[in-house]
Amino acid sequence: MLGTEEKNFENMLILSGGKFFGFFLTFLIPFFLSRWLTIEDYGTYKQIILLWMVFLQIQNLGMDLGLFYFVKTDPRNAPIFSLNVAAANLATTLLTIGALLFFSGQISNLLNNSQLATYIPYFCLVLLFSIPAQHFEHYLVSMDKIKWAFILEGLHEISKSCIIIMGFLFYNSLKTVLLMLSLLYLIKLCILICFNISLIKRHHINLSTGAAYLLKQVAYGFPLGIARIISAIIYFDKLIISFMYSVVQFTVYSVGCFEIPFVHTVLNTIWELASLEMVVARNTNDHQRLIALMRDTLRKIAILSIPIALFCIVFGKEIIIFIFSATYKNSVPYFRLFMLTFVANAFDCELLFRVCRENTVFLKIQVLNLLLTLLMMIFLGMIYGPLGALAGKIIAASISLIVMFKSVRRFLGVPLSEFLPWANIVWITLLCAFLSSSTYIFTTLAGMSGVLQLSFAATIYFVSVFLILSSFGIVSEMEKEYFKRKIIGLNIFAKQGIT
Repeated sequence: MLGTEEKNFENMLILSGGKFFGFFLTFLIPFFLSRWLTIEDYGTYKQIILLWMVFLQIQNLGMDLGLFYFVKTDPRNAPIFSLNVAAANLATTLLTIGALLFFSGQISNLLNNSQLATYIPYFCLVLLFSIPAQHFEHYLVSMDKIKWAFILEGLHEISKSCIIIMGFLFYNSLKTVLLMLSLLYLIKLCILICFNISLIKRHHINLSTGAAYLLKQVAYGFPLGIARIISAIIYFDKLIISFMYSVVQFTVYSVGCFEIPFVHTVLNTIWELASLEMVVARNTNDHQRLIALMRDTLRKIAILSIPIALFCIVFGKEIIIFIFSATYKNSVPYFRLFMLTFVANAFDCELLFRVCRENTVFLKIQVLNLLLTLLMMIFLGMIYGPLGALAGKIIAASISLIVMFKSVRRFLGVPLSEFLPWANIVWITLLCAFLSSSTYIFTTLAGMSGVLQLSFAATIYFVSVFLILSSFGIVSEMEKEYFKRKIIGLNIFAKQGIT
């Protein structure tokens, strides 16, 4: 029988594995499109995807974000909560679609791209079905159906990646890609609705309570929704760049702000699973358990985010050229700077504010973050160009993170060192800075380049980081034992297969 911590660790690996199935196909998207399309056409695709991500973030009025709280508090009525989220998202999406269709020309002018208006009707179809269905995986996790979420996540990522790649490869048409994506999300939405209906029938749930629960969900989620709108504006700084500069400059900036999808998903999964345990700790008034969960979560975030960020900074040029080709070598400085923003965002503890019902405090922090981001990006962008704008975003994100941690310290009622593992963070940073630099010097002197250099350096670097962090106790005994058992199990399985 697995303990709670080990079970959570295993769930994190399972959910991340669902994304990993589609990772290679997802990785091929920029690798293929950046070579297949012109810079202008690739920029148009990036703008459509950017708008999609923005609307996925802001359309739900915070109800998606609060779903886990209601499901964990009242599991029997989980399908009511899910259907309420889908219905509310559908209503706001219909309003958004009307606005997009009416102002399509103005939006194209605002983003300095005349081609954009022709794709907006097709884009609206994607919004219509994707936004009401987007909470499905999160909903399954809240119900502790981890393997179901794993399967759904894997199938979703593989299907989405195949549609994008095949749509351009065989039809060379963004319109075809958008139509096929809308069909994918229509199927996903239908599965979600059928799943909830089956639960309602099985447990004889009274649908008449839906309206009362809807009001509670809106009241809980609305501050989170406003905060998420602000977060979207901050996070999708590419919109600001698109307003200020040409589509070519936007594309160079956007390529530089490239996020590795699998890593982003693992970070989100760590926070998501920790938040479920935090809700239980808060509901049982186990304050020490809540603090311990926060500290352990930040330790895991540091182990994952800092080594990746420093490797990407040192090998930034090789990574950008390998993924996007030498055409985008001007994106390398942006990529290196962006990795600093990546680390700051990784430590964003928004979920703790939700767990502790400090949504209003988080909203105030996000307002501050928004004002700082807009001020710094526009001011430095006007002086130093897009690179200065990105530096401004890093400054704003760092200040906001400091304010966030001070707020957490206040409502947890403990010193910063109680929940923030300072020593671990410093050791990981120093170790990774030394190892990444040493690995780069060694592989360069050995005459390696391209894929060989990246693959060799990554293998040596990440294995060394894991072994050294394990020897210092930063990787916990439970995590080491878990991996040890799995490796031994795989070895036994392999030997049985041979015999």
